[in-house]
Amino acid sequence: MRRWGTILLALGCLAGGQSHANAGDIALANAQLFLDILGFDAGPYDGVIGGRTTSALTAFMRSRGKEFDGEFGADELDEIYAALDEVPYNGRPPRLNAADGRTSYERHEFDFPAPVDLAALLPELTELRSLDSVSERLRALPPEARGFQCGLPSWAAFPAAGQTLHTYATFREFETTAQRNPHRGNRWVEELQESMSYAGARLAARDDPALALEVKQALLAHSAAGSALDVTTFLDPATRRVIVAPDYTVPAQATQGIVINYLLARPQLKLSPSEQEQIETWLNRLLETYIDSFNVLNGEGSIREPRAVELIGRAYMIWGLLRNDVGRFNEGARQAAISISLTREDGSHRFGASRGNRVLWYQGVMLSNALADYLLMESQGIDVKSILLPTISRMADYWGRGWHDNTTLFPYAQENNAVYVGSDYRLQEARYPSPGIEFFLGLQPDAPVAGLLRAANLNTPEPIATGETFNMSCIGLAYADPSTLGIEPAAPLTVARVNVLGSGQQGQWQGYSVLLNGVSVDGAAPQNLSFEVFTDFSSDVVEPENLILVRMVIASRNIENYAAQMTEFANCSEIAFQPGQVRLHFGVEVLENDCILDRLTPEDRELWRAVFAALPQIMLDLAPTDPDASRLSMMLEHKLDEVR
Repeated sequence: MRRWGTILLALGCLAGGQSHANAGDIALANAQLFLDILGFDAGPYDGVIGGRTTSALTAFMRSRGKEFDGEFGADELDEIYAALDEVPYNGRPPRLNAADGRTSYERHEFDFPAPVDLAALLPELTELRSLDSVSERLRALPPEARGFQCGLPSWAAFPAAGQTLHTYATFREFETTAQRNPHRGNRWVEELQESMSYAGARLAARDDPALALEVKQALLAHSAAGSALDVTTFLDPATRRVIVAPDYTVPAQATQGIVINYLLARPQLKLSPSEQEQIETWLNRLLETYIDSFNVLNGEGSIREPRAVELIGRAYMIWGLLRNDVGRFNEGARQAAISISLTREDGSHRFGASRGNRVLWYQGVMLSNALADYLLMESQGIDVKSILLPTISRMADYWGRGWHDNTTLFPYAQENNAVYVGSDYRLQEARYPSPGIEFFLGLQPDAPVAGLLRAANLNTPEPIATGETFNMSCIGLAYADPSTLGIEPAAPLTVARVNVLGSGQQGQWQGYSVLLNGVSVDGAAPQNLSFEVFTDFSSDVVEPENLILVRMVIASRNIENYAAQMTEFANCSEIAFQPGQVRLHFGVEVLENDCILDRLTPEDRELWRAVFAALPQIMLDLAPTDPDASRLSMMLEHKLDEVR
């Protein structure tokens, strides 16, 4: 284990800039913080080994049955981390409970006892299961269902390893110039979490050896570098105050997403025992640093903030799964359930209500997080459908009604109550609906609020909804009834004659003009159809391994009532929208097609759904006599492999 302390000590030598400790003493400043958490007063977190730090290290090592030799190094740091691992919640569990209506907020008018204590309904688990059940659910879905939503955006690249976290120089700077936003230098840790969310879902849904290798290499690089283990830049050494609390929350949230998606992806990573130990030691230390320390760094005593309690509880469930620690999982589930319990009969959550005009935004946050808790508990066989879903349904109902009607938010959302001047989180929420919507609709497609939620979801600019923990668009599918996914079978199609009228190439794309004569759908009168198929590549080498997109492009003249529909296509996807065209895509983007087709007349929808479904077989049948059809058939087959 010595190498892990050495890694963090090396970080201290590399990091600089905004640390309050000397550049070479960051690891010691971290140790001073952790010693304080463990009950040993090491003095200010300044990275200087004075008398108080020496006494604290001496007393700490003696409590572990060892002696401190006067020099701080890897052995001491490893021992400190081992001690942190043994003290869940730093010995001070959150004091929030369902029966106590009081929180740490000053606005007590928003406090209330929970209608039901959900934690009291949870069973005490005696063993933990793997997350294979999630993968099994996803892989049982039709390929076209999981294709797009379990895809991987081209921008979801893993950030470089070894990066440290940054904060503002003073609390005043944070309050004034930063407008209470996390430091932009910490965006990389969110990018790592997002990349893992997409990759974990994709690897759970299908085999992808190339992506598995990329994930493995990224995790090995980050674990070897000890990425994100430097936290001293968040601390004011004079007051021991966290300078920027939201900055500290960002890695606390990101850590959970990284760990849980690692667990989803782990079966495909093909790790050796030493590689698995290296990665999981780093992940454990991230949890120890950002979760086990979260409580002590949020004020004296224990946490009463519902969102913080939920965050810690969810993290402890994830930590329990990583370490196969059923006791830790049970405690985390209990805390998360208490947080979900704090939902009124009208569906408003206590944390959202206390945020003034942020009520809608934070209602969506708590809904998304409650659904992540639902998934984690359900994976262990807990009857969450009976225990949690009724309360979560009330939360979703309140969010859906509030999104469409601001008056629903009163008396909780008076303008400029608990926010800085000029902010209005209702407007922000209108652009970014809760990522939990897609998961909830999978669980409750026929809920009374489903129509309102679907209407709200059309406003999101992101094609895939990712919460703090999961790719909600993909993982939510695993818990949906396949009959509710809206995937309609294509009607029978017959074609009298097929012509590929020629192909052309320009740079990184090729185009094919296709004419179908005598097309009949389900016995209807035959007609002639023309359209184009474009294949886009990542380079001028137009081979299947470089293939990015295959799109079928239908001109407006072939679409009945097209002019009345075209302005709505932009809500479906940027790549699917082009004025004067209807674009349908093969491969992982396939679910965007439903959004496009739903905006056509029933006759057009049936016709073009049938043509799209039949095109791969049409080109395959024509391939022996037509080189263009043969090449197009090969590209279509390659894209179809993405969702098989």
